[in-house]
Amino acid sequence: MKYGDFSSVVQLGVGLHVGTVVLQLYGDIGLQPLNRALARLRSLFLAPEHERPPKEFEDELLGIEGRYEIFRIRLSREFEKYVLGNSLVAAALAIILTVIAFKADDPITEGWEMVPML
Repeated sequence: MKYGDFSSVVQLGVGLHVGTVVLQLYGDIGLQPLNRALARLRSLFLAPEHERPPKEFEDELLGIEGRYEIFRIRLSREFEKYVLGNSLVAAALAIILTVIAFKADDPITEGWEMVPML
């Protein structure tokens, strides 16, 4: 058994982790329609005084914007944890893949029983 026998498995792991890191950034992309809708609503209150919606609507919009901002900050903090974790695992797998590439033709001699279990 040689180190090169495990390269495709490690490549799959690297690909999966890098893919999940990219997919986790979907939260930022998914929030863009809401950001645009809130901006359009906010622009209604920039119209001349006689064309503006009632003041109660502006107060309600401010409340919605405040709750949305709290949600966005919480979501961002959660994503940061998962993106960091996945990035670290992807980097570790990429390093392992690089070592395997250099040692591909070397036979696994000592402790080879443990290698398949990893």
